[in-house]
Amino acid sequence: MILGRNWVGAALLSMLAACSGQTKNDVTPSASVTQHFEGRSYTLFMPDMRQRPAPAVFILHAEDGSGAQIREASEFDKWAAQSGVIAVYPNGKDGWNDGHRSQAASVNDVEYLASLVDTLTEYGVVDPTQVYFMGISNGGGMAMRMACERPDLVAGIGVVATNETLNSGCTPAYPIPAAFFLGSEEDQTATSPFSFLTDQNVANWQASNGCANMDNSPAKRASRTRGKAKQVSFTGCHAKLGFYKISGDGHSWPSATDINASQQALDLWMAR
Repeated sequence: MILGRNWVGAALLSMLAACSGQTKNDVTPSASVTQHFEGRSYTLFMPDMRQRPAPAVFILHAEDGSGAQIREASEFDKWAAQSGVIAVYPNGKDGWNDGHRSQAASVNDVEYLASLVDTLTEYGVVDPTQVYFMGISNGGGMAMRMACERPDLVAGIGVVATNETLNSGCTPAYPIPAAFFLGSEEDQTATSPFSFLTDQNVANWQASNGCANMDNSPAKRASRTRGKAKQVSFTGCHAKLGFYKISGDGHSWPSATDINASQQALDLWMAR
């Protein structure tokens, strides 16, 4: 038995009941709940309670961050509401065990996240065929690990400002859509060769997704775009792959001032 399911179920059923009895033309308010699951807290944002089960995006924070912090920084609720997807903000234990974190070696985050997906699926909230993971830094590494070790659960990933490569032997069993984001300011220190490491990760996904050639083209930008953003496009892929380079950005979640990572990842995953 998975601990915490009774608490999760009670909270979710309460949220769902609050929207019962509505007609098709009713405007359903967004709803969010913070709950505990297996000793950790997570926040669930549900933009439209009528349409369920729904696609879900798990947003994973950096090593020194939290679910609440990345929820605010990414502003993903806004994009979830526009796209009709559920946003889930879980919390790691001193970061995520993405395969590189010795201090978290005893923590099985793959099992934890998979169990959380199963629980939300069990309660009819999440569509298990449309589960996505997106993270920044250590959280991006965890998104890659989920794709490698549980490709049956992962419909797509987004990797933001991640300076760690996949462990040797960590290759998805089959093509999985992926979006990578890198700011040019990540390369300002010799100890953080982000560009090289990101190139390595993109190359791994290029091979895994069976992509052929690539070309540089302007990235899709928000209406108030400032700065420079380039999109590396791949052809002949069995699953979509995008690589977005943002001039002037540092170790942060790309926002509407250059290119919005949340919007771009959703567009890539859902082929809009």
